[in-house]
Amino acid sequence: MKKYLTAILCTFLLLAAAGPLFAQSKAVFIGASTFHDWMGATERDSRTVFHGNLLSSLNANNYYVNDLSATNIYFDSGVEVNSPGNIIASNNIGYFYTLFRGVRADTVYMPETYTINALSTPSLTSIQQSSGIVNPGGENEIIMFKANHRSGILNGSPSGSPTQISSNPIRGRQQVDYPSAYTIENAKSVYLDLLNYFAGHQDKFFVAITSPSFNVNGPGYSASTAANTRAFSNWLVNDWLDNYPYNNVMAFDYFNILTHVDNHHRLNPQTGAEEHITVAGSPNHTAPEYAYLTDIHPTALGHNKATAELIPLLNSKVNAWKSGTPVSPTPTPTPTPMSDPLPSLSPTPTPSPACQADVNANGTVEIGDISGILFYWGQSCAANMSACIADVNGNGTVEVGDIAGALFYWGNSCIN
Repeated sequence: MKKYLTAILCTFLLLAAAGPLFAQSKAVFIGASTFHDWMGATERDSRTVFHGNLLSSLNANNYYVNDLSATNIYFDSGVEVNSPGNIIASNNIGYFYTLFRGVRADTVYMPETYTINALSTPSLTSIQQSSGIVNPGGENEIIMFKANHRSGILNGSPSGSPTQISSNPIRGRQQVDYPSAYTIENAKSVYLDLLNYFAGHQDKFFVAITSPSFNVNGPGYSASTAANTRAFSNWLVNDWLDNYPYNNVMAFDYFNILTHVDNHHRLNPQTGAEEHITVAGSPNHTAPEYAYLTDIHPTALGHNKATAELIPLLNSKVNAWKSGTPVSPTPTPTPTPMSDPLPSLSPTPTPSPACQADVNANGTVEIGDISGILFYWGQSCAANMSACIADVNGNGTVEVGDIAGALFYWGNSCIN
């Protein structure tokens, strides 16, 4: 057995020099200024106070990225009634309907979204090249779309039921033109209808990102609509996909992450399970730590937190989709106290020790976890928070001890 483990260890150490084993993915991102700040594109260096290094982190995780928030890419076949006309404008909830479900969705909008390469600015191209990521060819397979600030200004009831899509007045319309029609009920209706398109395109992976939070000191903030943004974001993460039977869609609660330093939407560092945490009494506006003067855009600190939480969660979901892993249950909301709780005096269940070696969070320690370790090889948690998931032995650096730890737990289940 020792000889067998030694052979495996030597093999993987040799493979480490050849690069990561994860399959490269090609992604397209639809958004505007907030998304672009989060990406951290260099042509916006005057806005480094907002940069979240998402683009470089995605490159480091083997994603080739087309950032459409950086450009003004127009569809080539004209504009239909109530159409955004260009992809960058498609970050209103009502325009998501046009993009995915409108009369030209299957003939113009989505084919162009799948095939477009929007790296038309030298700075974006250089970021990709400096990270060693080259265009793998083929279509964009991961489609990430983020609702903008205005889409989060929702009226209606926090627990309102979705309206019928056939009579939904926000289809193809932006919030600024039809503010009274932008309600939770109508927004739910649009997102539920999008699932029809996603179900018919399981060769693509779709990521819905919630609207960002508002700066309480900036323009556009309203306590009542901010509470509705929270309610709608919770619905997207916890309820939207309840009856969706496929694994090619995920939601990410960007709003929640930005509203408190202890709010999270991430993989649990110990168990690898998806968790959605909102502390008791959390505000519905951007946390002071992540707000800049009166600007509505989150700061670099907030954006880097969002990057650190999104990347492992995205990797886990995309890997499950590529491997055909069955759908995981949506996360259970986990309200926690504002301060760290005192240790419990009564026995509490603990995760299996094997969880620390389950790098790809699929529930079992196997070849995919070795791949994850090799991908982050030589990186430190201090320099790259995403690498912590591969730091099996917890010494702060991904190295041979982490492979040894994975081999020690080889074949073990992370689920008690």
